[in-house]
Amino acid sequence: MTTSKQKNTGKLYERMVLQVYKILCNDNTFSDVQHDVKLPGPDGERQIDVLVTHEHANSKYLTVIECRDFKGKLTVTHVDAFSSKLKDVRASKGIMVSRNGFSKTAIQKAQRLGIELCMVDCADKVLKNRIKEIQIVISFIQKIELNSQVFLGNKTDKSILLDRKNFTTINDKPLRELLIEELRTGQHPIPSKSCEVNWEPSELQSPLYIRDANGNQLPIEWLKVTVKISIEFYMGRASDFPDFIAHTQYGDKSVRVFVPPKFNIGFNSSLTRFLDKNDIPTDFKTLPCIVMPESDDATLEESRAWLFTPSGRRLG
Repeated sequence: MTTSKQKNTGKLYERMVLQVYKILCNDNTFSDVQHDVKLPGPDGERQIDVLVTHEHANSKYLTVIECRDFKGKLTVTHVDAFSSKLKDVRASKGIMVSRNGFSKTAIQKAQRLGIELCMVDCADKVLKNRIKEIQIVISFIQKIELNSQVFLGNKTDKSILLDRKNFTTINDKPLRELLIEELRTGQHPIPSKSCEVNWEPSELQSPLYIRDANGNQLPIEWLKVTVKISIEFYMGRASDFPDFIAHTQYGDKSVRVFVPPKFNIGFNSSLTRFLDKNDIPTDFKTLPCIVMPESDDATLEESRAWLFTPSGRRLG
C-alpha cells in the first residue's frame, strides 16, 4: 500500500521564520516574539503566525507576521486577505514572509498599503549562484569569560550585602549582553585568535553603579573588566551551509544569514578550521559570519570586589 506524502501544514516554515525574527528582535525595546497567537477581531478570533510586541512610551505596538510556504509566488489576493487581518486586530505593522517570493501586482499592492514583504528560506537557495562559490569565514566564539572588579566608595562602616551576579550587571545592563552587541556591530573588534583583553563597555556612562541584594544603587568609583575570548575560525563555501537560514527584504539588496541554534560546527567535515585568522588565505573574497556561544552553558562570569570603609577596614 502506498502512503500519500505528508501534508504541508506550514508550521515548520512558521518556526523557521519565528527563529529569524527572534534574532532580529533581540532588543530591549521588543517585549515578546510569539508563535501561533489568537487575537480578537470584530468577527471572532484571528490566528497570527508570528506576533512581535513592541512597547514605547507606555504604548503597545503589534507587528503581525504572516508566513506562507507555497510552491509559487504569493498574489495580490494574499495581500488583500492579510490587509483585512491587520485591520481586524488593529496591528501597527504587517510583514508577509514567503519562501518563493511575490507577484508583481502583489508587490505593488503591498507597497501602497505599507505592508513589508520578505523572503525567508535556506541560505543556499536564497543566495543561489550569486555567491555560491564565495567563501564564508565563520568566527566561532566558543566561550566568553568575564572577570569584573569594582571599587565601591563605602562611606560608613556598615556591611553591604551583595550577590555575586550583581558584579556582572552595571547600571542595570548585563556586561555579557553589552559585549556580544559590540562584537556583532563591530564596535569591539573580533580578535584574530583566542586572547584575554581589558574591556571598557562603550555604552556605560558615568555615574556607574551596581545594586545590592535589596536592589539599592551602590556608586562605583572604579571598574575594571577583563574578557577572555576563546575563538576558532572556519571557512567554507555558501553551498556548504544548507541548514543556514537567509532573510531578505524587498527593496533591500542585503541578505542576512542566520546560523541554526543547534548547529554543531565541529562535525562539519566540509569546513576548514583555523586557530588564527591571519592564517586564512586572502586571495579571494569572503563573507563574515559570527557564531556566539549560548549563555546557559558557554559563558563563565567571575567577579571580585573589594569593599573598604573610610578607616581602611576591608569588608566581606
